[in-house]
Amino acid sequence: MPTALYCVVSKHMRFSCLLLQIAVFALTALLPQTAMTQGFDQLRRGVVRVGVGDPGTERSAGTGFIVDEQCTFLTAKHVIERAPKDKIVISFQNPAASSQTLKFRARLLFASPDQDLAFLRVDAIDGKPCTSTAPMHMFRIRKDALDSSLVGAPISIVGHPVLALGGGSVDIPVLRKGHLASVEITVTAGVPSLLLDLTGVPGFSGSPVILDATGEVIGVVYGPGQADRQWGFEWATPVVLDDYRIATTSKSSR
Repeated sequence: MPTALYCVVSKHMRFSCLLLQIAVFALTALLPQTAMTQGFDQLRRGVVRVGVGDPGTERSAGTGFIVDEQCTFLTAKHVIERAPKDKIVISFQNPAASSQTLKFRARLLFASPDQDLAFLRVDAIDGKPCTSTAPMHMFRIRKDALDSSLVGAPISIVGHPVLALGGGSVDIPVLRKGHLASVEITVTAGVPSLLLDLTGVPGFSGSPVILDATGEVIGVVYGPGQADRQWGFEWATPVVLDDYRIATTSKSSR
């Protein structure tokens, strides 16, 4: 939707053009917030780095993001698959002071048996329940099933890449943008994967795939987990609200 509209008309039509400009402005203001209008400063407050080890000496393994007020984080299963259950660490910039990095132990809540999806839980942030973590951005998972009508839609991913800055990952989230290229290619048996028209890098595994039009999460980056990166594309596991409901109500949650 354009933020400005210019008319080249006769002087007799200038008033009509002015009314049209006002209508366009009002419609734009009433549209739902998107990933763009939310802004990177908001999105980054819900993304965490996932590590394996003890807080302070953990090895960076990938990215995760918060999906509810109970401190539930979603990531790619292969990020933590070989980690001892008491050696999963999440770290993120303090929303109240970005120069400070917070680190907490996380436990595995649920790992999908046939998808590259894992849900983690942190019982408290700074000794407080997550219902009080208002500064953190809660990502919304898409409710509706994904279909080919979404192909070509602008998307964003936010994660913690491994950058060549002395080794290791950084605690500053990075934004990448592209388009959804396909929802129909099956890499392994089961649900088709999402093919993203953007280039991923190590460390982005577990990052949210955000549909810019609605701000909803439609997938979780996994390349090069189940499939290698090819030709500048990236792969992701599709995710919808039912996956979250299964994870948080399953008897295998712990």
